[in-house]
Amino acid sequence: MEWLRKSYQSRPRNLRRGVKGTVRMLITVRPSGKVSKCVIIRSSENAALDSYACRSVVRYGKFEPALDASGTPIEDTVVLALMV
Repeated sequence: MEWLRKSYQSRPRNLRRGVKGTVRMLITVRPSGKVSKCVIIRSSENAALDSYACRSVVRYGKFEPALDASGTPIEDTVVLALMV
């Protein structure tokens, strides 16, 4: 996932000092594959890390969209766990 590498390289300085955690998010993926919304559903217990994870997924995230019965891309929600 190229977008994940870009996201990691752009993390804030205060998160480059070994701050780590897992953030679980509910994301909305548009038919284009871009993320339009992110909601934290399980915190990493670090507000800065949670905020960074959601901002990064919305800014850089690119996914295969869900398809309806006729094969047309549709908007969908997905649970995503991200270790940062």
